[in-house]
Amino acid sequence: MQLWLTISLTAAFVWYQTLSLGEENPLFPNLPAKHTSVYFLTSKNLIMRNLTILLFAGLAFVIMAHSSGAGAEQDKDRTGGPAADGFCSACHSGGDFAATVNLTLLGEAGDTIEQYVPGTSYTMRVEVTGTGASGFGFQAVVLDSDLASVGTYGNPEAGSRITEVAGRQYFEHNATSSSGIWEIDWTAPDEAAGDLKFYFAGNAVNGNGSRSGDRPVHDSLLVAQDQTSSLKSMTDFALRLGPVPAHDFLRIDWNDHAQPEQLEIRSVSGQMVYAVDLNRSARTASVAVATLPQGVYVLTLRSPSGLQSQRFVKH
Repeated sequence: MQLWLTISLTAAFVWYQTLSLGEENPLFPNLPAKHTSVYFLTSKNLIMRNLTILLFAGLAFVIMAHSSGAGAEQDKDRTGGPAADGFCSACHSGGDFAATVNLTLLGEAGDTIEQYVPGTSYTMRVEVTGTGASGFGFQAVVLDSDLASVGTYGNPEAGSRITEVAGRQYFEHNATSSSGIWEIDWTAPDEAAGDLKFYFAGNAVNGNGSRSGDRPVHDSLLVAQDQTSSLKSMTDFALRLGPVPAHDFLRIDWNDHAQPEQLEIRSVSGQMVYAVDLNRSARTASVAVATLPQGVYVLTLRSPSGLQSQRFVKH
C-alpha cells in the first residue's frame, strides 16, 4: 500500500508540475486559457506545496517502515518471547523463502558456548537465511527468569543498534542487510543470574517496499550458568588430579568426607564431555582421556554436601 501511495503522489506531482499558465489544461479543456489562468495562478502553488509535503512524508514512511527494527520504529518487542507483543508476523507475512534464524554465543576461540561464566565477554552472532530473499532483519533480547534483560552489549556494527523497549535492551537491525549476519560483543552479568534465555526473531524480505511477501521466523536459546563459577571450592574434598598435563588417563583422588555421587568433565565452554556415577564409598577414580582433544577442561565432583571443581590440561 505504501508503495502505491508513493507512486500515485509522484505521478500527481509531476503532472501538476507540467502545468503552466496560459496553456490549455486538462481540468478545463473547453475553456480558453484566459478564463482558467487566474484559477491556476491562485491555486497551483498551494497544490504543489501540499503535494510535495505528502510525497516526502510518504517516502519517509516507506523507508522507515522497512529499514529499521521494531524496537526503534514501533517501540515493540517482536522476538516472540514471553515479553513480546507477538513477533514479526504481526506485520510481515506471505513470503516463501524457507527462512531460518539462529543465535549463537561464541567464546574467544570461536567455540560455541553452552554455559556462560558471569562477567565473561562473548560474541553474540545472529544469522537469518532465506532462499531468494533480497534482504534480512532481526531483533534479539537476553532475559533472566524475572524477564529482565541482562548482560552488557559492546558497540554495535554498522547496520545494527541497541534499542530500549519497556526498560529492556534489544539488539536489532537499523538497515536491511544483504548478508543476514550480525555480531556484537556481549558480557554476561557479573553476579550469578542463573539460566538465561535468548529470544530472537528474523525476517526474510522480498524488497517490494511493502510488508507483503516477507517471511518472519523466531526461536530461542537457553544458556545455562556454569555452576562451578558461583560456588566456593570445598577444601575438605582434598581433590587431587594427576598426571597434569594429562595424556592417556587422569587419576582423581579425594578424602573420606567427600562421598561423591558423580564425576563430570566439561570443556571450558561448558560442553559435557564425560560423566559417570560413583560409589560414595570410593576414594579414587581413573578416567581415560586419550580421545579428548587437547585443551583445558574442568573436572567436577558432586556429592550431597556440595561440589568441588578443578581445571586440568589435556595434551
